[in-house]
Amino acid sequence: MQWPSRGITRSAFATRPRSPAPLVCGVRRHSQPTSGFNLSKLSKTRFVLAVPKLKNSVEFYRDELGMEVEFEVPGWSFLSRDSFAVMLGECPDAVSARETGDHSYFAYVTVESIDDLYAELSGRRIDFFKPLADEPWGMREFGLRTPDGHRIMFGQELD
Repeated sequence: MQWPSRGITRSAFATRPRSPAPLVCGVRRHSQPTSGFNLSKLSKTRFVLAVPKLKNSVEFYRDELGMEVEFEVPGWSFLSRDSFAVMLGECPDAVSARETGDHSYFAYVTVESIDDLYAELSGRRIDFFKPLADEPWGMREFGLRTPDGHRIMFGQELD
């Protein structure tokens, strides 16, 4: 098969035969890279977000989402809760996340005890745009919107 405009054949990427990933709750989960390359371990993801007022955003992530401030430098704040980490940068003139529509999603966080997390956050000043629900793709999940308009999904695999 020839890919248009690149002159690369599909067989150039087929380095080993692939077997289908197992089905979990009717959803195929891929647990290994599909290429033949060895990859370094990616140990942590930190989401970088532009926010209009750093102080207000830090208060939300700390007080409402239960994140800890790791450190701050002028114009930046690094926060985390377990392995979920954000790096907030003050950008008062940037396009707001609210104005980006569906592009305001920035993270899908897989958690343990999704019901407990939902109950914890429900007692706080959180804008839930999607209530806790089981989904056909094998996840129990909910979504929230930060005061800056960024949207975060939290989910747990169904047994």
